[in-house]
Amino acid sequence: MSNLTDQPKALDDEDLDLNYTREIRKSLITDMTKSGMPTETKDRMTLLVALSDIDKAAISKKKIKSDEGISNKNLVAVETIAHIFNTKNVREIPPSEIIGEIKEVSEVIDVSINEGELSQNSENMNFDAFMSKMQKN
Repeated sequence: MSNLTDQPKALDDEDLDLNYTREIRKSLITDMTKSGMPTETKDRMTLLVALSDIDKAAISKKKIKSDEGISNKNLVAVETIAHIFNTKNVREIPPSEIIGEIKEVSEVIDVSINEGELSQNSENMNFDAFMSKMQKN
């Protein structure tokens, strides 16, 4: 990229901005190293900062792609779980097999309770009476 003035003055797209600054850094690095590595400390620091910025931008792009991949996998998992929960797990019962109203037990069989049948015959006693009764047995 020999002529940087070809770039628009105001860029609306972030990707264009990133590409533009990356190309400027690459041009700067190429210019600084065309006759070998710089020998001045200030030039070396400038070169290292430019290289570091390129590395950070590349790593950020990889992280974004990785996050998008994870997001896509999560979306597939959510859709699968939703499908499982929305699927009926029981078979449909045809109308011919529906019994209808459930009847009370007393309507089906004759229930008659004799006097004392439901009584538990529990004695009302205190601890001492209970212990003496248990010792007799």
